Amino acid sequence: YILIDLYFWAMNGLGIRSTVAQTFVYSLLLLSAAPYLFGKVTAVLSRYLHRFDRNNTGRIMAVDTVGSVLGSILTTLVLMPFVGVNHTVMLIAAAALLTAWLLGSRQIVLMLFIMLAAFSLNRDRLLFEVYHIVENNAVSTISVEEADDGRSKIMMMNGGGASKDPEFRFGYVRFVEDNFISRLPQTGTPKKILIIGAGGFTMGLNDDFNRYTYVDVDASLKDVSEKHFLPEKLGDNKKFVVQDANQKESGELFDLIVLDTYSSRHIIPLDLVTVEYFARVKARSAPDGAVVMNIVGSPSFSSPLSQKIDNTIRRVFPFPLGRQVIGSFDGWCRRGCPDRNLMYVWYNLPENSDVYTINKNSAFYD
Repeated sequence: YILIDLYFWAMNGLGIRSTVAQTFVYSLLLLSAAPYLFGKVTAVLSRYLHRFDRNNTGRIMAVDTVGSVLGSILTTLVLMPFVGVNHTVMLIAAAALLTAWLLGSRQIVLMLFIMLAAFSLNRDRLLFEVYHIVENNAVSTISVEEADDGRSKIMMMNGGGASKDPEFRFGYVRFVEDNFISRLPQTGTPKKILIIGAGGFTMGLNDDFNRYTYVDVDASLKDVSEKHFLPEKLGDNKKFVVQDANQKESGELFDLIVLDTYSSRHIIPLDLVTVEYFARVKARSAPDGAVVMNIVGSPSFSSPLSQKIDNTIRRVFPFPLGRQVIGSFDGWCRRGCPDRNLMYVWYNLPENSDVYTINKNSAFYD
């Protein structure tokens, strides 16, 4: 994590700020080089051993295939979820060095240096002291730190944050709380609320009457939030579902649906900006219900992303749909404009396509 952080810091320092360019260079140098070298080793070994026994080539390829599959499965589905990404890096470094030693390498000093670096840079204590990281798994890197001179806490998940203190909550969270959640009735039949992108479980935190369903892909999120972030455990009226937001399928309808899966323009799940995804969300809205969508983009439509996602949302939610910019912005900015939280709100009401014209104008009665 530290080395990756240094890499992006250096790229920004060199003036390479394009996300595509940064990812391309990172993938070329750090993700492509090693697999290429491993493949080269496999090819050389098979050619060499083929001289002694032609069956060796087939055996090498078989072992190489089995090893690749097992390595991928064990690393992402077993080691990372249960021991953490940082500890997985330590184990992989140790396994690679052990293999090098078994194959005859006796560069003991260099091997010890590599192992020491792998251990030192991935220690839990170091990651906590530098980045306040409390959870580091295959899905999320979660840190919790104090903010506002110690008056509040912020939980950061893959670069996106949440604050549990009402006074210091982010503007878009206050928008949802003040205009939708706090207005929910506290008598009669409880309303059903679906929060896609649980964050720190701060939306509806103080509502112990209505029924909440939080959906997120990180199974550790609830335990981490209750242990390090929230003042107490979630109430009985709050349910946490570990699931991909794009696969949330059920016949249950919700009175309020909040989409909060975009932390920044750099952390946008690509499958959650599609017509198909928004159509599934729309199908889960109860009559007279509302869907509130937190989108990060340009308030003045200065980027292709903000233009296309607006087109996408309006394709699925043509009427009645509103768009609210959180915070102030430069309405004349056309290039390099800072992003803002854009709140799209759709109400599940009967469609009304009537318009006023000079010939037919019922505005007085309406």
